[in-house]
Amino acid sequence: MPKRPPKNTIPIERHIVVVGAGPKAAALAAKARVLQESDLGTIKLTIIERNTLAANWSGEAGFTDGHCFLGTSPEKDVGFPYDSIYGTKINKAMLQYSWQAFKILGTVPLYGDWIDRGRLQPTHKEWSRYIAWVLQLSASDRIKIWRGWEVVGVQPTEEATLLITVKRIRGDKVKLITADGIVLTGPGEPLQLERTPSEPKNRIFDGRSYWWNISEFRDLSRKTESHRIALIGAGETAASIALSLLDITSSHDGPVLNIDIINQQGTIFTRGESYNENRLFTHPGQWRQLVEPIRNEIIRRTDRGVFSPAAQVRLSQSERIKTIPGRVISLEDAGRQIDVHLKIGNPPDTEVRYRYDKVILALGFDAWGSIQMFPEKLRPNTETSEQRKVLQSGIDEYLRLPFNSVEALSGKLPNVHVPMLAGLSQGPGFPNLSCLGHTADRILSLYIPSALKK
Repeated sequence: MPKRPPKNTIPIERHIVVVGAGPKAAALAAKARVLQESDLGTIKLTIIERNTLAANWSGEAGFTDGHCFLGTSPEKDVGFPYDSIYGTKINKAMLQYSWQAFKILGTVPLYGDWIDRGRLQPTHKEWSRYIAWVLQLSASDRIKIWRGWEVVGVQPTEEATLLITVKRIRGDKVKLITADGIVLTGPGEPLQLERTPSEPKNRIFDGRSYWWNISEFRDLSRKTESHRIALIGAGETAASIALSLLDITSSHDGPVLNIDIINQQGTIFTRGESYNENRLFTHPGQWRQLVEPIRNEIIRRTDRGVFSPAAQVRLSQSERIKTIPGRVISLEDAGRQIDVHLKIGNPPDTEVRYRYDKVILALGFDAWGSIQMFPEKLRPNTETSEQRKVLQSGIDEYLRLPFNSVEALSGKLPNVHVPMLAGLSQGPGFPNLSCLGHTADRILSLYIPSALKK
């Protein structure tokens, strides 16, 4: 059993700020609430959200229109895999926040229908409702959600705490929050090419602006002449956009939208989803026993630069979609169209050009962007890929970013938790939805130690 503090002592309540009210925030809030109610420890949690709860999944903030289907099983919910370092009592208590509980206890009970229809994958919008439900159910006097605020600065102090500056989205109101740690979540800003014309904006889109401007593609599909769309990318961002374009063009007869998926492979790889692959996401305990090149290879085959099997099947059946090999080096304004310049060959020494009506840069998102909130002299250097790789390799079991290269901190380690960057070091499931229960355990166990932890 976990050790309890002596009756004549009062444990110090630690304070964590979470940036973003998404699945990771929901997992942390639910686990913190359960630990408190089980008398295993209390923690103050402040969740800062610019928009509505789970906005990135609802279709209100880009990243999706809300109608795409969830790529992972919904049973991989905020408590999954229900193998907590705090013991079976906590696993049982977390079931009240499970996907099944949401379907049973929601405003309109739909659990029976969900089972009878074959446990259909929920849409992103329904998943957002589940995450919002967990956050609202978890909220308490110690677990609060600040909607309409954003974190604009993080300053480590001499006491090894963090001074966090938050600003109202509407207006100039600013507040300072002192916290023992911060959790940086969310996908970050869309990645861009270095050589991209700033205009015209209505012909070049990225992994977020596509969803904001999807009506333009619907308008194209209603015209009589065909149009060519370049979709640059190889991962789930490209897959979800490709499926969306396929839905748009399949709703009309005749030649409408022809889609070229451009990436260096010249093909689409399917994500590995066998038991032996999935267990590495669910049970990351032995992950660090693998040498780093093998870990990189597993992540590449199962999470990065791959489409889900379901997406692969649908796209393979369409004659409107083809793949083109090459490394995109630049985009150029060609009047009413955009020229895409590629390097091809082995080695890639030949340049070719293709012309498109619209181009979508589905290159993924920059999870390093939030580090810019730290003062320059107090932030790790992330300019080169080698520097980022070293930092990722040094992320510890609590999913904390290493700051040992920052001389101004004099060896002090700020508690900056970065689950989105922890895949290489701690396990492939931490950046995504594959082990939210472990994610919450890893972070909270720094502040509420478990006597059962090995």
